[in-house]
Amino acid sequence: MSHLPLQLRVGALLIGATAGYGFCVDILKDYGINLAGYFDEVLSPRRASVEVWRTTRNLALVWAVGFTLTQLEEKLFENAASIVCWISLLTIMAILFRHARFRRVFGRVLIGGLSEEYRLGDILVSDSLVSLAPVLLDVALAVAMQVNHTKVTEIDRGLAGQPVLLVASLPLGVRIKQCFLDYRRTRNAQHLVNLGKYFVSNIPNVLKIHALTSPSAKQYLPIALAVSSVYSLIWDLKIDWGLGRKNRAYYFDMKWYYLASVLDIILRFAWIASRPYEHIILLLQVLELFRRWVWIFFRVESEWTPRNDLPMQEL
Repeated sequence: MSHLPLQLRVGALLIGATAGYGFCVDILKDYGINLAGYFDEVLSPRRASVEVWRTTRNLALVWAVGFTLTQLEEKLFENAASIVCWISLLTIMAILFRHARFRRVFGRVLIGGLSEEYRLGDILVSDSLVSLAPVLLDVALAVAMQVNHTKVTEIDRGLAGQPVLLVASLPLGVRIKQCFLDYRRTRNAQHLVNLGKYFVSNIPNVLKIHALTSPSAKQYLPIALAVSSVYSLIWDLKIDWGLGRKNRAYYFDMKWYYLASVLDIILRFAWIASRPYEHIILLLQVLELFRRWVWIFFRVESEWTPRNDLPMQEL
């Protein structure tokens, strides 16, 4: 069965992630919150909005050209279609990394570091990479398919061996290192609890790798996913969003906090609907990106509200 090539699918998801950031910038800007300020204090909300939507437009144009050429080339030369797919994806990534600000933040978090001045911005990027882990896995799978000369429109998940599956663990490894460094610096036990969250989140990846040689390990996967989802959900609501915290100020109408909480619960357990079909896999990737956008919105609000003189509301 023919599918959208992985390279183009990854490109589309990266465009969606960029657009999601743009929506967060614009919506928070309307409420007087400067999301871009957590990455660069001199970047105004208006300038940030212009930059992100210009980037999104350029990414979409590259993707559209790549998609069109792929449809034409596939009917003539399969190798040409593969080359076009890779050029499209690499061009999209080059456009993203063209921004020096993005390169600095990405480079810093990639080695497990956190800026003291732009700490929240680094955390937002690091946790966004965790949500993009399945997308990174697809990039690794696309490489494996290329090495095995697999047709770009015939996705073979059977090629997802140990090296490919390890890629999904990298963002979690980054967050584990960041939490450990935070604990070593502050001796605050909360950082160890946060580290535990990412460690538990990585157990499903370990089980998937172990299942390559011991299929019986798959039976423990639902349990590991359930524990990870509950752990992460509690942290989202109580720590990251501060819901129910004593003397917590709530900037938005309370209905949005309730709605966001329900969405987070549903989307944290969306893996229950997982099936070995590409359209289901893609849908779950999109839902995770959407969940991350919602998380960013309320995570930033939770950080921003205590620093401003706001009326108190009860949750």
